[in-house]
Amino acid sequence: GQIQNAITKTGAQDEIGDLGRTLERMLNQLQEQIDHREKMADNLEHEMRTPLAGVAASLKNIEEELGDEHPRILEYLDGAKHNSQRLHELLTAIREGATLKASLSHEQMEVIDFGEALSKWLDFVWREAFPGVEFSYKKPNRPVKIRGDVDRLLQALDKLIENAVSYHAPGTVIELSLDHFGNWTTLQIVNQGATLDPAIRHRVFGYMVSSRVSKDTNPHLGLGLYVAKTIIDYHGGALSADNLQDGREGVVFSVRFPREF
Repeated sequence: GQIQNAITKTGAQDEIGDLGRTLERMLNQLQEQIDHREKMADNLEHEMRTPLAGVAASLKNIEEELGDEHPRILEYLDGAKHNSQRLHELLTAIREGATLKASLSHEQMEVIDFGEALSKWLDFVWREAFPGVEFSYKKPNRPVKIRGDVDRLLQALDKLIENAVSYHAPGTVIELSLDHFGNWTTLQIVNQGATLDPAIRHRVFGYMVSSRVSKDTNPHLGLGLYVAKTIIDYHGGALSADNLQDGREGVVFSVRFPREF
């Protein structure tokens, strides 16, 4: 997060000059707070990774010393190692969420065939990552082009697909459909299963907000949707979520990008 436009100082000794200088001080203080928040994630990760690595190493040493003679204790060690790994992943996720906006400004944009990219990601990324999940994909007959950074777009859609997989009802299909309307390209991702809590639906893309009960045991910090929306916003797009209105229980995420002709 950076403040894009500064207020030009004036030397005028009147109310307008006083107001300009006051607003400049306020913006400077706000930028300092933004910088502090983003640096804090780096500092937190650095300070916690070292003792966490020590804990992981100690657990491994204990496991080697015990051998196979104490199966019950080894069971407890497995749990401790699992939670240590979870902490490592949570630290990485927190840092990613806090520093994302600053890193996006360095990305390279290009025109891509979004429909073709989705086909490749579906076959070589998501179906490989989730072999037990069935996907369907409906796309237009004509190329659908948008401007964006390929790696960042994949990162954003990874978060949406992971979210859909986490909350979909077993045995149901995760549906992807791509279309274009006027100057916009729209991708919809549908999963049947848990619905969004209406009380916080408008905040679902906020930092560290989670609004559904997952069927898996992985930790949900509410960072995935925040990351996805931040990347999509950077591409001039929009991301929204709603409960299904077709008689089924579930959620549809709609992603819009400006269309390239």
